[in-house]
Amino acid sequence: KCSLSSFISDDSDCIPLNDINNGATDARLEDERNTKPVNCIKYQGAQEFCQWLGGRLPTEHEWEYAASGGQDIIYPWGNEEPEFCIHASYADPLEQSCCKGVGEYFSKVTSEYDSQPGDVNTYEAGQTASGIYQMAGTLAEYTEGVNIAPPEEYCCRETYILKGGSFASFPEYLAIRSREVLCDCHYMTTIPYSRVGIRCIFDK
Repeated sequence: KCSLSSFISDDSDCIPLNDINNGATDARLEDERNTKPVNCIKYQGAQEFCQWLGGRLPTEHEWEYAASGGQDIIYPWGNEEPEFCIHASYADPLEQSCCKGVGEYFSKVTSEYDSQPGDVNTYEAGQTASGIYQMAGTLAEYTEGVNIAPPEEYCCRETYILKGGSFASFPEYLAIRSREVLCDCHYMTTIPYSRVGIRCIFDK
């Protein structure tokens, strides 16, 4: 199981710290998880954590509704094109840059592993109308269910839909209707686990 404080696992649901095969930058290694979002966790572990809190993972439709507030908008903050490191933490493919913080970025990043998720509850300009932070960028988020067939070129057992984009995603993935794909293999993934996080929802 995954613990709330450190997400150390005694099974395969969480990616072990310093797992050299995963090749991921683990935000658990900084600030003892006081300010960083949870990353480097597999789908089942994300499900179990939300259940432990009394919630669950959102469906793709529920995630999109939360991001849009039921409005016909492109991004969680509206229709304005994303401003680099102002609305969200994502990657600039032309400048090979990733965000360091609000208004700050790393220049000429040679690998997505040179950077990592920023702090939670930042990028205020990217909030939804109801005040939800970071529905775009920082970490791509799991949605409930195995929704699409695995691509033939990957050794996938199952394939999951991720929403919102991450610190290493290109800006088109910040759009509410965009999706990314994660294959359930330990090392052959379209989206490395360092870029994936959790957002739970709670039924009334």
